[in-house]
Amino acid sequence: MSSTSQNKTGNIHRLALFHRTPIECAEIIISSQQFKKGGGLYGTGIYFANTYEATTLKTKHHPKSKWCVLVADVYIGNYIVFTKNDALQKKIDTNELLKKGFNTIFGVQMPTGREIVCLEESRVKNIRYVYG
Repeated sequence: MSSTSQNKTGNIHRLALFHRTPIECAEIIISSQQFKKGGGLYGTGIYFANTYEATTLKTKHHPKSKWCVLVADVYIGNYIVFTKNDALQKKIDTNELLKKGFNTIFGVQMPTGREIVCLEESRVKNIRYVYG
């Protein structure tokens, strides 16, 4: 990955963010209070949306699954912003970002809304259902 000098960076303490998951996984996630990292456009991490509505758009390609939405407190820390085009043009090395002190990626200019990718499981706390 090339120098991050062209990317916006910053620091945020905490955001309440949304994650849509299959119903059968939700209880496991809540009882363990832990998400597992997955892969995606922005590399390996835990993918969140900044609005409830955006979670629906992100799972539209799996219409047969039954979904629920979880909300969690995500301690963002140092973040870096990449556009969808940035991610498509180069493979984002999340291990390299962690070495440089970044904890989170903000993916912008996505048709489904902003992607917030937490690079460390320990930064996700207080995982619960959005309703009930």
